[in-house]
Amino acid sequence: MLQTMKKWFTLIELLVVITIIGILATWAVSVYTSQIAKARDTTRISDVKVIETAVVQASSDIGFFPQPIVTASATRFGTATAAYLNEIPTDPRSGQVCNWSACDYIYNTGDGGTGVQHSAYEISTAFESTANVTSKAGNDDGTDPLRMEFGDKSIATVSGTSGTAASANTTANCNLITGNGITVEWDCTP
Repeated sequence: MLQTMKKWFTLIELLVVITIIGILATWAVSVYTSQIAKARDTTRISDVKVIETAVVQASSDIGFFPQPIVTASATRFGTATAAYLNEIPTDPRSGQVCNWSACDYIYNTGDGGTGVQHSAYEISTAFESTANVTSKAGNDDGTDPLRMEFGDKSIATVSGTSGTAASANTTANCNLITGNGITVEWDCTP
C-alpha cells in the first residue's frame, strides 16, 4: 500500500511570502498617500484660480481690490469678493502645516509700488507634495519659496507659525492678524 504524503508550507516559505506581502503593502500605501497629496495640491491650484477670478471681478466693479478680512467663519476675502463665489473655497487641510507653511489660502492687498492702497493683490497657497513646492512654488518668482503666489508677487504675504513672520510687510495701515494659530496674515484698512 502506498502512503501519500501531505505537503505543507515550511515556516521559511511562509515568512518569505508574508515579508513580500508586507513590502508590497507598504509600497502601495505610500504611493496612495502621495497621490492623495498631489490631488489636494491640484485642488488648491484650482481653488486659488477661482478666488483670483472673483477678486479681479470684484475689483473691476468697485475700482480696487477688496481688502482682506478675517472673521469667525475664516472668510478671508470679504463680502465684496464673496458675492462672486458660489462657495468660498477652503483648503483641504486648513489649519495644518504643509511643508513648513500654513495649509491655507492667504489673500493680501497692497499698493503694488504705486502708492495707491488696494491697487494690487496676492493670493497664495501651500503644497503638501515636496515636488510641487520645488517645481511650482519655488519657480513662481514670488517672495515666499514655500507658497505658490498669484497676482502681484511683490506684496508680502506672511505665513508660518503664529508669532514668526516669514517676511516684512511694507504696506501702511496694516495689522498682523493671527487667524487659527497657524496662519499669520495682514489685515489692511484703506
